[in-house]
Amino acid sequence: MLKSRFRSLIQLPIFPLFPGIYSVLFLWLANYTQVQPFVILRPLAFVLALTAVVWGASWLLLRQPGKAAAVAALFLVLFFTYGHFYNFIANRTLFGVVVGRQLFLLLLWAVLFAGGMVWILRTHTDFQRFTRGLNLVGGVLLLLTISQLTYVWISHSMQAGRASAAVHANQITSPVQALDENAPDVYYIVLDGYDRQDLMAQDIHVDNQAFISQLEALGFVVPDCTQSNYNNTIFSVTATLNMNYLDGLGFPYSGAKKDLAGYSSSLVPLVMDNQVMHQFKDLGYQIITLKNSYYFIDFPNSDIVYDYQASQGWQEKIEVLNFLDLFYKTTLVYAASTGTALLPEPLKGISQAVFQYIDPGVGQNSSAFYLTYQQNQYQLDKLEAVAQEPGKKFLYAHLMVTHKPFTFTATGGLRAEAPESKAAYADSIAYANQRILTIVKDILAQSRTPPIIILQGDHGFGLPWKGKDAFRILNAYYLPQNGKEKLYPKITPVNTFRLIFDEYFHMDFPLLQDQSIFIDQGFTNGFQIVPQTCVNP
Repeated sequence: MLKSRFRSLIQLPIFPLFPGIYSVLFLWLANYTQVQPFVILRPLAFVLALTAVVWGASWLLLRQPGKAAAVAALFLVLFFTYGHFYNFIANRTLFGVVVGRQLFLLLLWAVLFAGGMVWILRTHTDFQRFTRGLNLVGGVLLLLTISQLTYVWISHSMQAGRASAAVHANQITSPVQALDENAPDVYYIVLDGYDRQDLMAQDIHVDNQAFISQLEALGFVVPDCTQSNYNNTIFSVTATLNMNYLDGLGFPYSGAKKDLAGYSSSLVPLVMDNQVMHQFKDLGYQIITLKNSYYFIDFPNSDIVYDYQASQGWQEKIEVLNFLDLFYKTTLVYAASTGTALLPEPLKGISQAVFQYIDPGVGQNSSAFYLTYQQNQYQLDKLEAVAQEPGKKFLYAHLMVTHKPFTFTATGGLRAEAPESKAAYADSIAYANQRILTIVKDILAQSRTPPIIILQGDHGFGLPWKGKDAFRILNAYYLPQNGKEKLYPKITPVNTFRLIFDEYFHMDFPLLQDQSIFIDQGFTNGFQIVPQTCVNP
């Protein structure tokens, strides 16, 4: 009986459903650790609606279920694979001719669709067998993807337990005592992608020395030879917030050599359940964080979370719109939306409005871009008033002001063009400097006890292209009393909180050797040590 039902089901032409669903799940799998599950709901709704329209139109035209399903599936496969192929061939040349252009690929896709349609309409193939075969192929691909997602989910859950164990194994506890009312508040502000002043001058021709001098005039120390410990956000943040190198936390670099994406995802639980926040919790501090659109640097268990998007419906969250835009860039929507410039003037506005409705995450005037701008402003505004929060506090603020897309003009207005250019980065730096100086002055003025303030980059701007230069970061310390005397020119972020806990809270965290470690699959054993450089060699 069961076998008979399975045979009946597998003969139904349901295979047009598979290309769209598979494309969404595959993209989710590729970005699993960076997004939450709800981001896939909107693209899934789109693919189901598109599938229904295409499939229905094919059936109305052909009136033959098997052939109609085959034509619909052909169109949908071409539709959902277009962006992947374009990204693979973009700007490639053949015999001196640039063939990696949208025009050539669109012509090829049109030929494939026309040729496929002709074959489907003329063939005398047994479509029952054809249907069974495509149902099986599509179903197996879908099941494999779901199995991979299940495996990643289980692995991620196990890694969370392993990470928590690693944090607690390394944790140094001290006798419980009343928190000294004169203990300093601690403000750890990460400016994502903020270059060291010499790298900024070299790469984008911006002289940032005036900002550094103003920080120093306020009492900050900016070590001359400071660098990041790693070359991207997840590696750097994991090391800093756990006060140890990744291999010292039980994640040898050989794992990155085998599977860089898997290695990166395995670190996420170590960020969310980190040793620095545990130590401050044990000391009686409240933890304050800023909600971010990047899932792997969120801290939902904080005592206070500043969340700009808390009042937004899930469909309008930045991460939903960003994932939607990423998805559309893998489909034929990307070619259609970027081709509006070829249309006559009267049709351009209509076309752009249609694509903006389909994909509100596209372009610098998009919902996602504006929401990012609003969120950046909200976070900066909150930092200006955070010192007024009662009680002892540890603040972790991971700011995306200096991370692409760059939403600000130099004066803080909404950027209207080139949101990922070096000029846009320079404008973001100018505005960030202005706001950070105001924030620091407000914190100092509103603090009854002199606070600890750390301003730190996690890597350099445009890190994929900078290689070893990506380690030259901003690293500035405001340490009251005698703390600044413990700083030294080559200090790296891994020792930031070791020094603070030792100096201000009488814990025993010996300083580690300062190193910059470039993790990449192209290196022997997955890593390479990067020599330290200085601003004034």
